[in-house]
Amino acid sequence: VKYQFGVMVNDSYLERGHQSKMNYAVTGGLVFPMRNVNTLHFNIEYGKNGFTGRNRNAVREDFLKITFGFSFKEAWFIKYRYD
Repeated sequence: VKYQFGVMVNDSYLERGHQSKMNYAVTGGLVFPMRNVNTLHFNIEYGKNGFTGRNRNAVREDFLKITFGFSFKEAWFIKYRYD
């Protein structure tokens, strides 16, 4: 099993008045190997997007994203030495 962790922080190019938009997220995931070289991925991400400030009308978004994936690899283009 492989573990994956990450952090993302950035300022958006959007601006409203003198407020800047901050985006940040924390991610974590697991990769489970299967037969041969196939893998199964499970990722979860939690983050916030939106404008900072004391304004109650500021738009703010909290999100939770869960992702499942599967990597499928086949030996289509392998050239065998012997038949």
